[in-house]
Amino acid sequence: MTFPSAPSARFSRWWPPLAAGTITLGLCLSLLWWLYRPMGDWLRSPLYYEGDGLWNLFVVKTVIENGWYGANPMLGAPYGAQLLDFAKPELLFLAFHRLAGVFTHDVALIHNLFYLLGFACVALSALMVLRDGFRLHWPLAVAGALLYAFLPYHFVRLPHMFLSNYLAVPVAVWLVLRVAGERPPFLERGHWGPSSWRVWLACAVVASTSIYYAFFGLVLVAATGLMESLRRAVWQPLKSATATCLLVGGLVVLNLAPTLLYQHREGPNPAVAGRDVRELDLYALQPVQLLLPSGRHRAAPLAGITHRYNAQALNINENTASALGMLGSAGFLALLIGLLVAHPLLNAMPPLGVAARANAVALALAVTGGGGMLLALLVSPQFRALNRISVVIAFLALAALLMIVQHGVQRRAARVLAAALLLPLGLWDQVPAAVAPQRQATVAAYKADRHFVRRLEAIVPQGSAILQWPHVGFPEAPQLHQEGHYAHLRGYLHSTHLRWSYGGMVGRESDLWLRQLATLPVQDMARAAADRGFAGIWLNRRALPDGGAATAAALRSIGVVRTLDNADRSIAFFSLKPLVQPTRDHDLTQPTP
Repeated sequence: MTFPSAPSARFSRWWPPLAAGTITLGLCLSLLWWLYRPMGDWLRSPLYYEGDGLWNLFVVKTVIENGWYGANPMLGAPYGAQLLDFAKPELLFLAFHRLAGVFTHDVALIHNLFYLLGFACVALSALMVLRDGFRLHWPLAVAGALLYAFLPYHFVRLPHMFLSNYLAVPVAVWLVLRVAGERPPFLERGHWGPSSWRVWLACAVVASTSIYYAFFGLVLVAATGLMESLRRAVWQPLKSATATCLLVGGLVVLNLAPTLLYQHREGPNPAVAGRDVRELDLYALQPVQLLLPSGRHRAAPLAGITHRYNAQALNINENTASALGMLGSAGFLALLIGLLVAHPLLNAMPPLGVAARANAVALALAVTGGGGMLLALLVSPQFRALNRISVVIAFLALAALLMIVQHGVQRRAARVLAAALLLPLGLWDQVPAAVAPQRQATVAAYKADRHFVRRLEAIVPQGSAILQWPHVGFPEAPQLHQEGHYAHLRGYLHSTHLRWSYGGMVGRESDLWLRQLATLPVQDMARAAADRGFAGIWLNRRALPDGGAATAAALRSIGVVRTLDNADRSIAFFSLKPLVQPTRDHDLTQPTP
């Protein structure tokens, strides 16, 4: 006769992970409070307000005001903006914005919460995988989870909102470990069958958070399945990897279904998100950047080493986010050296061997002229910024270092002490000296734009359309003169009832109409805009070489004068009211009866 487990036994089984998760979450939030204090500023204005940061805020506002990402009637005037050509398959992240929009329409607050809560999400995700996949002792797993959440990558990637939340990376590594295990997914019982709910959940998370991390996960799972089958002379790992990749890939396609259906109905749009094979080398991973200190390191001499390298090296761009930190670098080198010398520890600790082989695959995929280039030539160059795999390498490296520490330190108290020493050392090395540089300037710019748009809304009728000049393609247009990417979004982000010409998808009706308008002389352009119902022109002076002087003079010549200037006079608003013809009830040339 068997008896159910006693409540105390069940509690003792759940207590360690519950305690570790609570400690991790508490330390994570405490660190964030310390780093980003005072908290009042980020409750009212975004942490980043330029370039791709404006795009992030646009995505948040589009989702909370329209229910989802796909269309925005307030952009792309006079037609409205259809956004599906530029796909956003990050379903879970969009769902967060949608849910947050139920409680508040404060775009800056939702943006900042998403970014800051990303630290906690990454830490908890890493904690579970370090414990369940790499079998680390709880104190070491907590230390590793926090170190991974506070990588230099996390701070530098603030402009790329969805990339900054890399909770899917540990989950993808967990799938790699499962495929390499004795009971791989879909073959747990020794034959084909449905896998556990955890595998399905992991595949859904990987497929629905970041398209880049899904791609990296697919490559590593497929490579691991092939290598393990060859190494062990069995087919199970390759079969499991194939099934896992099909599931993840199928879920990615499902997330992309709105875009695929839209393009099937409207036709393809090659003008959007075009990628060139040459960009693979431009945005490739440079291995030395993994080992160099962060360019924002709190120790000026260490940061100076990286600055000297960046000043002399070629193709320096977003790949500067690749720094692993001292501890991550040690783990990365240990994995490479262990694999090269076939160290017996790799066989004695199977997860360490899997990590070493996956690390080598990641490196071979992303370096200049590596496997990524081959995929681009044979399949598609769509995944061009392969330097982003550095965050995958960082997780493998930190896990490897902690496994080696755990192997060398057997006593529980010594492991706790090791975790207590490694955590502050790693945080000191990884967390930049300024987590929100130029914060005061960001707050001032955000407040100034909000004030200007409110003044504009007070003098034009509700629902008016504003022509933004010069015309800029959307999205991913080249930078205009002294103005950054997506600068035309600043008006939309602060408005409540105005429609804006910017935001019409390049290659579609709205963009084509505006491109034709841009070919006209300024006077004719203004008349055509007024005839089409535009209330005025938003002139971005910094986007024009002459500061907009010629455009303003041409407008004055037809009676269109400047109505408003923003605080720094970089934006001027010209009302088109003088060009609007009054509605005539009858022909005044005919005699009155």
